[in-house]
Amino acid sequence: MTKVLLAEHDPELLGLYGSELERNNFGTITAKNGKEAIGKFIENSPEIVILDQEMSNPGGLDVLRRILAIRPQTKIIMLTMKSAVLDEAERLGLELFLLKPVSPQLIVASVLALSDVKSRPQLMIVTR
Repeated sequence: MTKVLLAEHDPELLGLYGSELERNNFGTITAKNGKEAIGKFIENSPEIVILDQEMSNPGGLDVLRRILAIRPQTKIIMLTMKSAVLDEAERLGLELFLLKPVSPQLIVASVLALSDVKSRPQLMIVTR
């Protein structure tokens, strides 16, 4: 079972995306802020991380940096409403960039796509 860490600041989206991932048989770990995401990443070693760029304490890009410093091969999906962070996220090694609003089904399809990839793919950008 693929383990997925879902870090999202919006409690409603955290529940919605988390439920859809669990319904599709992913081992889902949730975090509501950056500090919690880093702790749960270290504790659980998920294969895929879904990061909300807008979360705080620390923010999504800082969490991305820390996770990749701990385990560079981690596959990461970033959720955001701000395409301005794309260049920095790509430079850091982001796999998939999803512009909000994102459906729970697209979250699952994105995780499925990354879980089938054996090496780090090139950056993919998905918009509405």
